[in-house]
Amino acid sequence: MRVAQVLRPAAGGMLQHVYVLAGSLAGRGWQVVVGSPEPLCAPGALDVRVPITARPSIRSDLRAIRRIGEMCGGSTVVHAHGVRAGWLCALASRRLPPIVVTAHNMPSGPMARCALRLALRRAGAAVAVSNAVRDVIIRCGCPPDRAFAIPNGIDLARFDAPPDRAEDRLALSLPVEAPIIVYVGRLAREKGVDVLLRAVRSLLASVPDARLVVVGDGPARQDLLSLAVRLDLGAVVAFAGRVDDVRPWLRAADVVAAPSRSEGQGIAVVEAMAAGRPVVASDTGGLRETVVEGVTGLLTPPGDVPCLAAALARVLGDAPAARAMGEAGKARARERYSLAAMVDSIEGLYRAVAPARAGRLAV
Repeated sequence: MRVAQVLRPAAGGMLQHVYVLAGSLAGRGWQVVVGSPEPLCAPGALDVRVPITARPSIRSDLRAIRRIGEMCGGSTVVHAHGVRAGWLCALASRRLPPIVVTAHNMPSGPMARCALRLALRRAGAAVAVSNAVRDVIIRCGCPPDRAFAIPNGIDLARFDAPPDRAEDRLALSLPVEAPIIVYVGRLAREKGVDVLLRAVRSLLASVPDARLVVVGDGPARQDLLSLAVRLDLGAVVAFAGRVDDVRPWLRAADVVAAPSRSEGQGIAVVEAMAAGRPVVASDTGGLRETVVEGVTGLLTPPGDVPCLAAALARVLGDAPAARAMGEAGKARARERYSLAAMVDSIEGLYRAVAPARAGRLAV
């Protein structure tokens, strides 16, 4: 069977998800072709350049629609990732096999919701990375029996190695004894890193030796660097940039922060849990499904600097509770967020949607 994966210019969780999904499906014997602006280089998958731009452009969109139609010929199913790819596949749908659309984030704004409605109207099924996102796509017109919550999974075996925090901190040139908060993700406004910087500024009153490490890159990087300077956090915050392997950074953390204003799921949070680290996250979107309040971490209102600072102080000030949260998170990651379970669910959906161009899916 052949599946075509289509995605827009992407970074962070969506790109990681498509990479591991394409490679896993290829490993299971599927013929996988990936259409995107840049090569994905997933193991066993064929890359095809599709000129999808980040923003709508009549000329580019027409080229992308034509290319999508060409690359998807002979496929059993087409899997579009994100609203942009879903919308373009919907416009090309008369030339395509059945379409599955995954909503990776909480769509915001009337244009995004309008595009999502069009994508869902032509889709045989829709995947949401959390129940919160599923609720949104149902409100956008997707019949409930065609909307499936399938959370992103990770390769848990990569987190099996016993952690050595001191060794990891030395290797990363981080202070061995200081309380360290780690953020992993894109640097964009919706991720709330500016809120985290202000919370750390407040936190220093009670935890003066605390340090923050920001791992990732994105359009807000320069603004965040400037904010750190204005808050006099030059000696407190380290911007590590984009890294190939987040595991040593997570293992070096005492607590991992996910201060998003909006979040579909949060793969970095799942990875933090798999690494056995407590998480302080925003009580929003899919984060409130991933983090269990008081068990695997703490939840705070999005954008609330004092609450975020207090939650970080609480975790950093109670080592036994932090260890218990980390262990509970590790167990939850193994129970709910394995890569194999995610691929099983998506593969089953492909097989169900292929012969079910109309009517209820057999899943």
